[in-house]
Amino acid sequence: MATISIQGDQLVISMQGVRRLGTLKSEFSLPLSDVKGATVSTEVWENKPIPGQKEWGVDLYGWYFGGIFIKDGKRVFYDLKRNDKAVVVELKEAGDHHILTPHVKAPDYDDFSKLVIGVDSPDETVKLIEDAIRRQG
Repeated sequence: MATISIQGDQLVISMQGVRRLGTLKSEFSLPLSDVKGATVSTEVWENKPIPGQKEWGVDLYGWYFGGIFIKDGKRVFYDLKRNDKAVVVELKEAGDHHILTPHVKAPDYDDFSKLVIGVDSPDETVKLIEDAIRRQG
């Protein structure tokens, strides 16, 4: 599981435990101004999930996805284990670049279209993100 928090004008995502190895990150942040919105995904594990082509990270098909995957020509960051409740954070389109600030150095091309993160309380997490975006206005 990861934890998602708001610190000032930043969305902060902290990976927990062994998942730090799978995602090659312990924590990263990005400006709320680069976030379009967040939703709870109930479909991520329906059918046979295909996260896309792995760029780097871990793909334990059917159990865990962690790292960067290319799906429909766009980079997607995953930290998601089977049966996790997923929050999908949509980021602004290319041109409104969002470079994540890693707290543990990983490849420096962390430019994503969305983040798919497993959390304990997805509804509360989405509300936290959406409220913070509205306050940024």
